[in-house]
Amino acid sequence: MLELHIVGQSISHKDEYLLHSFEDSPFNVTENIKIIGTPGHTLSDVSVIAKNTDLGTVAIVGDLFEREEDILNPTLWKTTAGSENPNLQYQNRKRILNLANYIVPGHGPMFKVTEELKSAHEKQIENITE
Repeated sequence: MLELHIVGQSISHKDEYLLHSFEDSPFNVTENIKIIGTPGHTLSDVSVIAKNTDLGTVAIVGDLFEREEDILNPTLWKTTAGSENPNLQYQNRKRILNLANYIVPGHGPMFKVTEELKSAHEKQIENITE
């Protein structure tokens, strides 16, 4: 089992250390697992994308999504949880919603991505301010 520790742009495995700019490219762990930059909540946030699982594509996103309810109530992620860059976070949330079949948020159970959730998220753009 491969154990990676990622903090910001630093990736470590045992005694090996690597700097990787997630803004420039994903970090491929295996053929089906990659780590992508998803800044917004903080500017160094990353998400793990697992493809070809029994559930399809699963995104483990930390605080990019606090929980499923923050799609219908954007105050939860923009104000209550705080966002360093709401515009960037909104764009990365949209990217993940269009990429994943399921999302594992930072503070709630995994949820299925539906067309209704995508539509609700799209309506938030009118209220996003930096």
